[in-house]
Amino acid sequence: FEENDGQPSSPYGIIILNYSKPSIDKWLTERLWSQASIRACADGGSNELREFVIEKKNGRFEDFKPDFISGDFDSIKPETRHL
Repeated sequence: FEENDGQPSSPYGIIILNYSKPSIDKWLTERLWSQASIRACADGGSNELREFVIEKKNGRFEDFKPDFISGDFDSIKPETRHL
């Protein structure tokens, strides 16, 4: 935030939680994702995001990398962790 003098580049952030796949499928677009100030996943939410990218975005993971993943990492799948 210091780089932006306290003003985020966009007025919203995205947090993907576990079990949010129906919402992701309905609302998430590349533009929405890329213009968010911050993009985060709960550990299980990262699996949801991975499935979305595989199904809807032809596996273009580089376009949907979160800024960080938070949690106790008990829900994240090994194949998601390795991306």
